[in-house]
Amino acid sequence: NSLDSDEWTIFQTGQGFSDRYFLDKIALDAQGNPWVAHSSGLLTFDDGAWTDYSNHDLPIVESIATDAQGRVWIGTFSKGVYVFQGESWLVYNNVTSELESNHVHTIVVDAQDRVWLGTEWGLYVFDGTNWQLYRMDNADLADNDIYALAVVQAGPSLPEPTEKTHGSMNGRVVLENGQPAAGATIEICIER
Repeated sequence: NSLDSDEWTIFQTGQGFSDRYFLDKIALDAQGNPWVAHSSGLLTFDDGAWTDYSNHDLPIVESIATDAQGRVWIGTFSKGVYVFQGESWLVYNNVTSELESNHVHTIVVDAQDRVWLGTEWGLYVFDGTNWQLYRMDNADLADNDIYALAVVQAGPSLPEPTEKTHGSMNGRVVLENGQPAAGATIEICIER
């Protein structure tokens, strides 16, 4: 739906949309054009018509933002960040970049065009070249699971990560009968 003055315009299949879409998140670019993430890509509205940019690999969308270069950043539930660059897509995830968490809750772009990502495993700030990671173990964060962000204008200067004393864990891994599971491999996961 769109509200112009006091009149609503409804967009649906056959009325503005050529297909049926499940719309997830919306962001406005610098020109005020909406970018809408859906389960198979992006839609944008310009000059009275919707344009669809497909990406059938796009999983559950959790966040969307645009930057000064006109790129659209999409944070996903399990596949990292997808970046639409006009005609092509980039993917930043725990395989293709320094991003350790593929679960991106929120994205904000500051006036310096730095991209801030709130993930399930820390806060990342990307300046276009370098990633800076802040977590409880290297910064004064209350939690590693970042759900919401707000950055005012150019944002703050980034502090250097700190070296904190490492913690420890101890205990026993036992079988159902109470006997120790000697030599058992223990895996600690940072994400679900």
